[in-house]
Amino acid sequence: MADERINLADPDFEPTDEQLRELSRRAFAGVREQHQAALKRIHQEIAKGRQDRRQHWGDTKNRKP
Repeated sequence: MADERINLADPDFEPTDEQLRELSRRAFAGVREQHQAALKRIHQEIAKGRQDRRQHWGDTKNRKP
């Protein structure tokens, strides 16, 4: 597939199954890693926010939010 030119704008172009699989692989390459990295950042931000809140308000184990 690397040698073949694919023109998805051409209405007469009909990609093979292998071309579609390769396009899909390339389109979604790295998505899992990016998703996991984003989740890690979110969890870190939440943990930091909780830590900041505890430092500001003190221990909240016996308090209602």
